[in-house]
Amino acid sequence: MQTGPFDVKVTATFKPTLNSAKGSINCYYGSPTNPTNLFLSKQCTTESCTIKHSELKGKLWEPPTGEYGVVCKATAGSNGSANDTKNFKVDKTPIVSITSPIGKVLSPFDIAGEITFKPTLNSSKGSYTVYLNNNVVSRKSCNTESCDYSYKAEKGVLYTMAPGGPHKIKITAVGGGSTKTDEKEFEVYTCDTAITKFEGVSTIIDPTAGGEILLSGSITDTSGKPITWTIDIAGAYLSGTDNDV
Repeated sequence: MQTGPFDVKVTATFKPTLNSAKGSINCYYGSPTNPTNLFLSKQCTTESCTIKHSELKGKLWEPPTGEYGVVCKATAGSNGSANDTKNFKVDKTPIVSITSPIGKVLSPFDIAGEITFKPTLNSSKGSYTVYLNNNVVSRKSCNTESCDYSYKAEKGVLYTMAPGGPHKIKITAVGGGSTKTDEKEFEVYTCDTAITKFEGVSTIIDPTAGGEILLSGSITDTSGKPITWTIDIAGAYLSGTDNDV
């Protein structure tokens, strides 16, 4: 499996001859069953003759994602020929992962994802588009293989959205002749509150004489918003605005 640019190297050995030209090498690529596109060719003046893509083309070979066959044919005029065939796969599919928002989130929030493109000789490694409920939030062409996205980093602020859902966030990356998409659902809610403790002392009191019942509890919340709590005891209400009850 090839994931980036690579070299093609073929060596042919010709039988001795008095001719200055010992033979030729021609290489073809295409589908695994029908490689017919000529992409390397060399006339050989030595019995041992090597052909390399990097030497003939000045760079490595970089076919897009797919399955390929390469056949190289060495021909020595009327003395006959010989072939060698190799099949291989190229996978240059980008890697995409949404990191935020996922699940239940508080507003404002960041829209973020990790995008990685496979190695390429091109200055542009690929591009991606960010969608929120099928509406484009951002588009970018990347000049580096690692090209993460953050709404906050791009805009300088977090994304604000009213409570509700479900909503869909999607990032589609294109590179190396392949497309990859990651999609997540999320909901926006108003707070992140949980009662972590609530207990009381079991006490029997005479309503006519009065008495005291001891209650205690604690509440956690990560939203940073003020907390208001109310306890209903047989129609009597107690309330407060702190994390401790």
